[in-house]
Amino acid sequence: KFLYFFLTIERHTHATFKKIDHSLQIVNFVKAPDRVKTTLREFLLSQTERWKNLHDRFMWCVITEWNHLDDKDVATFKALKDIRDQITHGEISSPPEESVLQIERLAKKLQLRPGLT
Repeated sequence: KFLYFFLTIERHTHATFKKIDHSLQIVNFVKAPDRVKTTLREFLLSQTERWKNLHDRFMWCVITEWNHLDDKDVATFKALKDIRDQITHGEISSPPEESVLQIERLAKKLQLRPGLT
């Protein structure tokens, strides 16, 4: 059950990340001096192209798109990802019971639209 909910979060994260207008988000966050505005935007945009891992993409989605998630949700995700990694690397065979409830809550929360939480 834990791994299925985690997979739901992973798929939702990657799908959301692909839809983000990264250039627009960067411009909204960073006010560069006019003399290097283009250079800074291009540099930061190239950084998003390197974000292939789930952690980085999840963080960017929380920052830019998922207004209904907060720092507590990010901390929960990080802890749950550690558990998922322990399972996939054979360090543990099953997750703690509480983590199954946490991953289910987070997966459901991701499905909510901002403003409806």
